[in-house]
Parts: sequence; C-alpha cells; structure tokens
Amino acid sequence: MNKPKSKVLFYIHHHGKGHLSRAQLLIPIIEKFAHVTLIIAQDDFLPAVKRALPERKTVTLPSKWSSSDAGKKRTFDTAFEGVPLSAQSTLRTSFFVNHLQKEAYDGFISDVSAELTIYARGAGIPVLMQRHSGDISIDPTQVFAYQCANALYAPYPRQLEADDYAFFNKTYFLGSLVTSKNNSAHHGNGISIVHSDHEVINAICETLLPIESPITVIGSERSHLHHLDQITYYEQVSDITHSANTDISFLQRGKQYPM
Repeated sequence: MNKPKSKVLFYIHHHGKGHLSRAQLLIPIIEKFAHVTLIIAQDDFLPAVKRALPERKTVTLPSKWSSSDAGKKRTFDTAFEGVPLSAQSTLRTSFFVNHLQKEAYDGFISDVSAELTIYARGAGIPVLMQRHSGDISIDPTQVFAYQCANALYAPYPRQLEADDYAFFNKTYFLGSLVTSKNNSAHHGNGISIVHSDHEVINAICETLLPIESPITVIGSERSHLHHLDQITYYEQVSDITHSANTDISFLQRGKQYPM
C-alpha cells in the first residue's frame, strides 16, 4: 500500500521577480512527494502567481498594515520591526495559525519570511526556510527565524556564501536557480551592472572609469545616473543575455536574471 503524500504549505514572497521564478522551479519537484498549497501576503500578487503556477490552491493572508503603518522605513535591527502593534497583525497571525491547524500540514516552506517561520515553528510545524540575501546578523527577527527553522536552503552555490555565515550546518545550497541560462561565451571585456540603486551604480562607475574598463548599466533611472556619456545604458531590456555579456556581471541581490 502506497504511503499517502504529505501536505506542505509554501509561502512565496512578493518582492521582485526572483522569488516567484524560483517557486516555479521548486514546486513541481516538491509536488512529486507532497500536496502543495501556496500562501501569499498581497492580493495584487495573486494574478502573477496564477499565471506562473496555475491550478494550485492559493491562500492570501490578511494585511498586517494599516494606512498609517504603510511606508514606514525599516531599519532591520529590532525584533518584529516588520509587525506593527495593531489589530491587523493580530488578525493575520490568528488567520495563519488557524489555517495551519485546519489543514493539518506536515511542513511549511518559508520563502524568506522570518515572521511566518517563527509562527509556524511555534505552532508545532517543521519549517524549511529560504536563506535571505545579505548579512542578517543584526536583525534579531531573522536570526531567531534561522534558529527556529529545521533547515534552510540557499538559491545559490556554496562558494558565494559569506565565510562568517552562522548556519552552514543546517543550510542546503541549491546552486544557481534560474529558469533559463545563457551558456554561450561572453562577448566583451568590462563589467555589466544590473541594479536599481543609482548610488551603487554611480559608485562603481566612479571607481572603474579611471581604469578605462567598459561599463554596461541596466536598470535605475537615467536622470539619477552620472557618466552617461561614458557608459552603455539601458533602463530595461527584453532579454538580458543580449546586453549583459561582459567578463564580469554585478547583479542586485533579490532579483534573478538569466545570465
């Protein structure tokens, strides 16, 4: 007699496009072993999820934000800084935990949500959490979530991880998770910068232009960039493999590009 499939709840983060593109790769693999329900945190994210992962049951969390809370700048150095003291937060938390109880999931996969990782583990559900980008050591919520998670996965090779990362013993490195790859050789010297922050782009340009290194920039707004007469600039491209084809590519974390 075949053992029944497990039930898994998978949270997909809504910022950028990389989270959803990774979910497109991971969820069909997970579905070989478990029934997967998706959960998201934004109503306006649902159409994109339905297009990318059709015919999956998808649950939307209530918002935790009131109109006065929205837009507050985050510093990422205070516990539960991203959870306002509000009735909306209470509703969201109770909705999530009640859903876990009602559906009796065998596991929860958390795409970088420290908050949901902590709630699920506190509700007695084993959690697999995606490693968040960058240094999380000053963010007590992220650190505690990593401690709570039964295991972590990182959507990049082990070689790209910081040497002082504290959770190697419970992290699985999945390599380069992209929906397509450019396997052709690069075509030019220099560096391609794919980034939305004009300050980062300007700083790199100011460092490299004096050594006459060709620079291609994709992203940010033209009006905020310096040195436009000395670089190749695209605000956006339809196929990044035709534009970012230099020796070195500098990419903004949190986004995925088919290189």
